[in-house]
Amino acid sequence: MINASDYPISENPEGNQEYQELVKCHNFWRWFIYLALVSLGGGLSYGWYFLTQKLIPMVEKPVSNYLSRPVKLGKIEGISLTGIRLGKSSIETTDNENDFLIAEGVEISLNPLKLLAKKVDLSITIINANGYLQQDKNNSWISLKLNKEKQNSSGWYFSVNNIEVKDSNLSIKRNNYLLPNLSTSSINKVEIPLGNISFEKNQLFFDVRGKLVNGNNIQVNGLHKFSQGEWLLKINSENLATNTLNDFLILPVDVNAGSVKGNVNLRFLANKLDDIQGDISFNQVNVKLPNFVDDLKGSQGKVKFHNQVIKLENINTNLGLINTDVNGFIHNNHQLNIQANTTKPLEIKNVLSSLKLNNSNLVTKGKVEGKINIIGDIHKPKIEVDIVNAGVTEVNQIPLDKVTANLEIYNHQLKIKNLNLLPIIGGEVSAKGNINLLGKKDDSFSIDWQGKNIEGEKLASVYQQELPINVGLISGNYNLSGNWQEFNQAKLTGFSTVELGGGKANINNLEINHDTWGGKVTLSGVKLTQLPNIDCQKIGCDNSLLNGEFLVSGSNNKIDVKNIDLKGNFDFNLAGGRVNLEKTQIKEGNWQTLMTADNLLFSQLPLINLNSLPSQMKGGKVNANLDIKGNLSQSEEINIQGKGKLNLPKGIININNFSLVKDNFMAQTKTMNFPLDNMGNNFRGDVSSEITLRGNINNLTAENLNLDGDLVFSKGISVIKQPLSANVSWDGKKLKVNQAISDGIQAKGIINYDTAKQTVKDINLGIIAKAINLEKLSLPSSLDLLNYQGLVDFKGNLQGNLSQPKLAGNVIVNNFQLANLTFTTLTGSLTNSVGEGLNLQLKSQNETEADKFYLQLDSNNQPQFIDLQRKTTKIKGIRDNENFNINAINIPLEKVTKNWLSYLPFEIKQIGGNLSGEVNINLTNYDFTSPNIIIEKPTVNNLQGDILITQLSSSEGVIKIEEGKLNHQKNEYLFNGELQPFGENPQLKAKLDIKEGDIQNFLSSWQIFELKDIATGIQPREYGKAKDLYLDKTLSSPPLALPNSEEKTLSSPPLALPNSEEKT
Repeated sequence: MINASDYPISENPEGNQEYQELVKCHNFWRWFIYLALVSLGGGLSYGWYFLTQKLIPMVEKPVSNYLSRPVKLGKIEGISLTGIRLGKSSIETTDNENDFLIAEGVEISLNPLKLLAKKVDLSITIINANGYLQQDKNNSWISLKLNKEKQNSSGWYFSVNNIEVKDSNLSIKRNNYLLPNLSTSSINKVEIPLGNISFEKNQLFFDVRGKLVNGNNIQVNGLHKFSQGEWLLKINSENLATNTLNDFLILPVDVNAGSVKGNVNLRFLANKLDDIQGDISFNQVNVKLPNFVDDLKGSQGKVKFHNQVIKLENINTNLGLINTDVNGFIHNNHQLNIQANTTKPLEIKNVLSSLKLNNSNLVTKGKVEGKINIIGDIHKPKIEVDIVNAGVTEVNQIPLDKVTANLEIYNHQLKIKNLNLLPIIGGEVSAKGNINLLGKKDDSFSIDWQGKNIEGEKLASVYQQELPINVGLISGNYNLSGNWQEFNQAKLTGFSTVELGGGKANINNLEINHDTWGGKVTLSGVKLTQLPNIDCQKIGCDNSLLNGEFLVSGSNNKIDVKNIDLKGNFDFNLAGGRVNLEKTQIKEGNWQTLMTADNLLFSQLPLINLNSLPSQMKGGKVNANLDIKGNLSQSEEINIQGKGKLNLPKGIININNFSLVKDNFMAQTKTMNFPLDNMGNNFRGDVSSEITLRGNINNLTAENLNLDGDLVFSKGISVIKQPLSANVSWDGKKLKVNQAISDGIQAKGIINYDTAKQTVKDINLGIIAKAINLEKLSLPSSLDLLNYQGLVDFKGNLQGNLSQPKLAGNVIVNNFQLANLTFTTLTGSLTNSVGEGLNLQLKSQNETEADKFYLQLDSNNQPQFIDLQRKTTKIKGIRDNENFNINAINIPLEKVTKNWLSYLPFEIKQIGGNLSGEVNINLTNYDFTSPNIIIEKPTVNNLQGDILITQLSSSEGVIKIEEGKLNHQKNEYLFNGELQPFGENPQLKAKLDIKEGDIQNFLSSWQIFELKDIATGIQPREYGKAKDLYLDKTLSSPPLALPNSEEKTLSSPPLALPNSEEKT
């Protein structure tokens, strides 16, 4: 018997009590009914048993088999002839599936008539279910294997016609297996008030209407074809949240925020999305692209799906602060072709920050516009950007008139394909390069720059830098590299050409880091006047051009000479020559160099006073080798060591040691055989010296110079003809002659000099001379007629000023000769001064001798007084106004005239006799008159007499002989004539009258002893000697020429003197 207590028809206890009372009260009817239903009860009892004990297990198993999932049906809560209501039921998870469903109730409907044919067609209604649906790793939502109906072992056939869901909730979780970089998975809940799934042969239809937790509705209609493994879905939504969309669909991009609406038809094959068709509009959606710098936020616009292509139409979105209008396509194979244009000019700093480029070390101003193309695989998109400036922009304080750029972002790398900048300060800059965007893994960048004609001065003014030199146009090729996250640590390398100081500088191996800079520089034609710390007015380099090659480096903290290191070589033209600076170094403001000066014109050096420079030195050339040190900020700290030489046209001055410390210099000079020609009447020959000079180069004046050293004059100075050596020193005020020696002459003393007036103030020299040969003294050439000789001892002083120096001292003259007159030793005194003239008083040391020589000259070297006596020869003269009157007694003409014969006609070979008389000389024109000349025993060649009396006078170089009378024995001769003694051809014209006399006396006067003597005239005779008597000679007589009273002229080759007339 079937125990039905566990399966009551109704759960109401009052109904059961009435039934029992009815049985008790109506026992009759009970038996009647019992008997009536015995036949029917058997069938119903079995039916009850089948439904309660057999059907549920029989349904549970085929449904599990049909769904290929374990199904657990709840207890029977109600039963009718057409259906059963079950309690809590579930579809369980499996080892491979996390999906499950738990329903509060399940209603199963069936056709009882088909039970007779052992066939069960089921319709299942799930009430108040809570489901969980999760994508598997294959991105399938539901993995159902619906099996065809089949007969079980008891012969029953089971099939499910449809499944209906009422008042249920579904939790959905998306799998991010394929897109791990997108936002994390979330669970989305959907209220499903009604859903229906119907099954037909080989296909499934469903219609689900849901309501999301945010209140938005969604409707999904679909068809599943079992044999083809095809799903067709149609989704209608309105204001569907993007996070919900992500839960339903696997999109190639991650979207969040905002909402979408539209209709989408999806087609899946083999559980994979095969096609999308439809339109979606979205608003304020954020889109995240894989490997993109940032989200696209606040996006709104329209997307069309067609043939596996997503078309973007008029989408406005924001990349950081960059607002763009976007159009383009996204292909189902994840290929992008998107164009974006900025809607308005953007601040450069906003663009950089939006691209996640650290611009903290890059100061920018101004705005740009751009066009963006996004192409390629969505996982590795390539972004092409074209940028132009909108108005004046500024980068790192440099104002730019024009900016154009072609950029490409791909595979975590920003590629600068082309960047052109036109600075307002002039010139042009272009660049290409790469910037890596891998974050901490790789933030490196490398950009190649090319600059053309950038104005250096304006560039420096931008950074408020005062350059130490005038910089012109700059051009070059550079590479900027480093880490863009720390842009201020970047490094710049390259080559540059700079117009510098009127010339050019080529900079190779240029390298500029955050703290330092450096390079190899080649200079050509740079004006020295443009360089700092060089006083060209002082050193005379106004027209000098500098060339050089050097390595230079410094600090970027401040462009200052103290922060510069330099090593190299330089050269420049100076004073007609060249200066080479080798091994030049600058470090911490200190500098040093080895300077070689080649052939610098001495006269062109700025420290030289050309007006006071002797002519011999004006063509001189300086050569030097100097080791120079100094400090760039303290020009007075220059230190120089070296040597050199001054090559003069006729000599060399060697500087064996030169030093300069703090503008104070010392030079040890040496000259050998330096000619003194044209340096004044007091100098001749050459000089050799070793002199040390000291002074200050900033004050090269006599009062600030010191010198000491030795001088050797090869031919003496002034009146000293023999070599003279001197040791002298100068202290800026006076020249101290420590010792001067010249072949018996010694001098020492002081010469005081007035530097302000540039004249000698006074002289005070002590002079000692021993055995000085008068012939070696430089006396006036006019005194050569006197044929002076002798040895002089002198001890005295030279004192006074240069304009009127005075020489005074004691004199001893030994072996003194004057005009061939020999004197005994003379002693006396000598005074000589420019203002007072010469006063010489000498007399014989031998008291028995009357020899003396007194001479007085005025300041113009004109005689004032003379008193000379040698034995019986006396000459005494005294000045009378402009005349100098001389009285001569017993002058031996044969001795005196020996040195005068060259001034007479060459026929006159000898003059003799003792002359006495008076001579009056006009000191204005040096004409003279002699009214009374007497010559005892006169002779001229062969002519001789007893006494000759005549009168002489001179005018314009012609000596007149008047009223001449010669007496010889008893004969008397009268004569007149003219003598022109000076010139190349001295001439004598004379007229001789012979009074009556003895012929024998005449022949004796002319020394005519035979006929041939007549032909010789007055020529001197050559008489034979005793030995000649023994020679065998043949004598012949020349024609006899008797003298007559006609004029006879004795002459050398003719020379006409002015105003020379014959005298008769």
